[in-house]
Amino acid sequence: MDESKKDAVINHYLNKFNILPTQLNPKEREFLESLTEKYELQDIIEAINLLDKRPKSLKNLEKELVRHLKDLSLVNHKEIENNLQTKPPENKETLKPKAKAFNSKSPLPEKWSLLFDKYSIPVSIVNMSKLEMLNDYLKNVYLSDLVADYLLKNLPPEKLSKYIKKAEKHFSNINLTESEKEEAYKIYIKYLIKKDLKILF
Repeated sequence: MDESKKDAVINHYLNKFNILPTQLNPKEREFLESLTEKYELQDIIEAINLLDKRPKSLKNLEKELVRHLKDLSLVNHKEIENNLQTKPPENKETLKPKAKAFNSKSPLPEKWSLLFDKYSIPVSIVNMSKLEMLNDYLKNVYLSDLVADYLLKNLPPEKLSKYIKKAEKHFSNINLTESEKEEAYKIYIKYLIKKDLKILF
């Protein structure tokens, strides 16, 4: 789950502060990705949500997020403890409706099933066991990234050309090496695909 977990964290951080992937400091990205090795994805997302504004420095970001994550770990531990003590019989009942949240003909949520059908995206690109571990919001983040990645690799030449022109315009005032340009264009075009399909999360 490592890569999709990192992508989910980065995407959530970008959306939270309304910034483009290219505006993310490499050290900032590196720190956010490193959190996935120590903390649960849900906790990282909640910790990012607790930030009032984007920290001005990497040091402040590290300090604030780690503080929130430690607080959340304590809270979650207490909640789990309480749930085990007070509500053991309800667990089976609460799990049942989740199985019904999926389309009967597809293992995907209905909205995504329609999107996959519309663009002839094979359901096989989805890691179902990974999908089932995520909550509704993170399912959207994960599927959004999968769809954008698949469509980027399978766009008709004329559509890809239009996206490349937009990327060229966007990066026209930034000095990039060829390898940096390729990666930056890829990230930006995926962002444009998500925006066009209204699947930015």
